Amino acid sequence: MKNTPKHIIQIFNKSLSYSKELKSFEDRKDFSKWKSKIISKSGYVENNTAYLSKGKIKAPLNGNTILLIDYNRLEDYEKEENHILNGDIVSSVLSWSILKFKKKDRIEVFLNWNYWELGNPKREQFKLGDLKENQPLEIKINGKRDFSFASRRERVFLEKNFIITYLGKVEKIDFLSEDKLKKEKLIPVERKLVNLLKNIK
Repeated sequence: MKNTPKHIIQIFNKSLSYSKELKSFEDRKDFSKWKSKIISKSGYVENNTAYLSKGKIKAPLNGNTILLIDYNRLEDYEKEENHILNGDIVSSVLSWSILKFKKKDRIEVFLNWNYWELGNPKREQFKLGDLKENQPLEIKINGKRDFSFASRRERVFLEKNFIITYLGKVEKIDFLSEDKLKKEKLIPVERKLVNLLKNIK
C-alpha cells in the first residue's frame, strides 16, 4: 500500500504503578529493569517499509506520523490498548501518555503533565529533547496519586520510563496479521537519559 511519507517513532514503555509496599527500589528491581529484547506486537520498519499489525490499528492512518508502542513486560501488552497511534506533528501535535511530539526543524518531545497519568508533584510542561534519527532518548519521571479517605484507596506511586527512537520516514506501509508480525526488537543500550526522578514520600 503506497502512502504519503510518514515519520515513524518507536516507543519502548517500561512504566510501573505500585503501592507503598514496593516503594523501595530493592523490592521492585525485578519489575524495573529493561529486558535486553522484546517481541513486538505493534510493527517494525524494514527497507523503507513500515509493517504494521492489522489488528492494532484503531483508525485510518491519515496523519504524517505513526507511533509504535511496545511494552517491556508481556502482561502489559494484554492490558494496554494503545500499540499504534497516528497523528500530525507538523501542523499540530501528537500526544500520548505524558509525551507530546511536534516537528519544527527537528522532532521535539515535550512533557505533557497530567495528574491521572503522573500524579503529583505537578510539573511544568517543557521540552525534553530533540529526536534525531536512530539516536534513542530515555525519559524517567515519577509521581504519586493520593485518594481521599472516603474512597478507601491507598496512595499509588507512578514511574514512567520510556525509550524513544525516531526511525525516519517511510514511503510504504504493509499490514500483517499479528501471528505473522511478531518481531524481535533489541532494547537500545546506547541512549541519552533525561532523568526527572524525584524522592517522593
